Amino acid sequence: MNFQQLVIAYTEQVEALIEGGVDVLLVETIFDTLNAKAALFAIQQVQDTLQVRLPLMISGTITDLSGRTLTGQTVEAFWNSVRHAEPITIGFNCALGPKEMRAYVQELHRIADTRPTPACPTRCRRRDSRRPRRPSRRRSGRGPRRAGSTWWAAAAARPRPTSRPSPRP
Repeated sequence: MNFQQLVIAYTEQVEALIEGGVDVLLVETIFDTLNAKAALFAIQQVQDTLQVRLPLMISGTITDLSGRTLTGQTVEAFWNSVRHAEPITIGFNCALGPKEMRAYVQELHRIADTRPTPACPTRCRRRDSRRPRRPSRRRSGRGPRRAGSTWWAAAAARPRPTSRPSPRP
């Protein structure tokens, strides 16, 4: 698969999501930054064509304790590769678990001019804890969750910075 084929596939997906009425776009679980860039390029093209702007969230993956993505990028390199898209939040999934991810999320918080998202949703924290997992109190079919119950809601609700720093040389 090449970059143009990825852009075509992502363009179809973004068009369908926007047509379906989504409120936010999430480029999620990125382990290959080139795939992420294809998705971000497709999002930009579709938004320009349709003359709409939706908030964008990005979630990457740190694959090992060296703090690098699968393609070898550091946290800072990953941020610099996707910052042009101006996401409202940026973060990592819980590939390593919460304790191991802490340093990388802190590094992202230090360098990003947007809000980093937590490294792990609640279900991941439970998985890594030594306590036995409790059954969910919520029965399926009982309706939507309360507002703010998703793991990224607090970060997404914060206001964006009013100005962006100039790119680093």
